[in-house]
Amino acid sequence: MTNKIPLKIRFLSSFSLLIAVVLIFLLLFFVYTIWDILFYILLGALIIGFLYRLIHQERGIVLMESDAPKLFNMVNSVSKSLGMNSPKKIILTPSSSIGVAGIWERKLLIGMGVLHMLTEKEIYSILFHEFAHFKGADNVIGSSMMLTTMSLRDIVTATSYLHFIVFLPFLIFYYIFASLTLLYSRQREYLADYIASSFVGGMIFGESLENYVKVSVEFDSKIDFIIRHYASQNLALKNIYDAYRKVGFTGFNEQFEANVTKNVKNALEKSSILSTHPSTSSRIKRVKEIKGSLSHLPKGRTSDLFTNFEKQEIEMTDLVYSKIVKKK
Repeated sequence: MTNKIPLKIRFLSSFSLLIAVVLIFLLLFFVYTIWDILFYILLGALIIGFLYRLIHQERGIVLMESDAPKLFNMVNSVSKSLGMNSPKKIILTPSSSIGVAGIWERKLLIGMGVLHMLTEKEIYSILFHEFAHFKGADNVIGSSMMLTTMSLRDIVTATSYLHFIVFLPFLIFYYIFASLTLLYSRQREYLADYIASSFVGGMIFGESLENYVKVSVEFDSKIDFIIRHYASQNLALKNIYDAYRKVGFTGFNEQFEANVTKNVKNALEKSSILSTHPSTSSRIKRVKEIKGSLSHLPKGRTSDLFTNFEKQEIEMTDLVYSKIVKKK
């Protein structure tokens, strides 16, 4: 499996992580040599920012096995294939993202927004990618680096109110550090793609990834508009996902549809040194020739993984509206 992962990906992953960690220690050491009080302020700001974002993660509902027995079987199958334990929690979220989290315990996050448009085979393929992140401890190392990067961004924002002699060095350091951590993040995506493809096959994983990205971007682009459209009529939706699926929704104008199409195209084709993920097209191109070791893949609709799919959608809809009310 791992012999298919190019040396360049492994090198860039390890190198960028090492340099980023060294830079943080050098920053703290340099600040300490200037003024120890400033060192404690900086260290405190980093820790507080880190913990704040760690605690304030996206809300969701922890699934019980009785809610989705087939999904739990699928998760256990992927875990077993990778020779690891299943995550402690499977959390259903209102969003469109599927990902991993949890520094102290492994959590699998599954966004309700994409489930209605993906097949069991596609979910299975994406899960192999996400569990490869678990295997590589990205839920710990990668998450920690990204939380540190965001904390640094907050510090840079705070120093922008001070003299430019203070602000400019922090700004330069932030961009260097962010470039390294995001380079690390992109290499970990490539690595997880290779591992997933070694099980399900590069062609199947590539097709699953492309469809997942398209569905996710389209959902994110449209769902807020739909909610606002009905809210303008003093209506609250019972099931936002059902409203999204309805072919008869005609609230989008041509410009809006064009922007959605542009967003999808950008997600598939574009990336930069400040992107967390490589372009989807480059990811698919790298793995398309890989042959998978699994001969039998799941068939069926994703909704069949749940005991009562509509009930889960309604619960996620209630969660969305509770967040809106809370913001107000």
